Amino acid sequence: MGALFGVYLMTSKIRVRTEPHRVVRKRSDIDIMANVLSAAKKGAKKTRIMYSCNLSHSQLQVYLQILLEMGFLASNSKKGDANLNYFKTTSKGLEFLDAYRALKSLMT
Repeated sequence: MGALFGVYLMTSKIRVRTEPHRVVRKRSDIDIMANVLSAAKKGAKKTRIMYSCNLSHSQLQVYLQILLEMGFLASNSKKGDANLNYFKTTSKGLEFLDAYRALKSLMT
């Protein structure tokens, strides 16, 4: 691959180098948060969210922490399995998704 093109993984960011000194992001943090919230609408474990959003484990940890702190995501334990946590989008998270989709539709 040429010196001008390459994919660089940054902490929680995927960047593509298109010119010698210009870096372009593929997805914004808001886009990734919306993906995580969409994946967790009906409840999902970390692995399911990680694969459906195409994130590494460390990236997922960062976004889960942010969404949990903001109240957009809730962590729950299934009955009888205290160690098996799953995540579910809260009503506040669903409001965020609605606003995100409305804004995206205005931009296109």
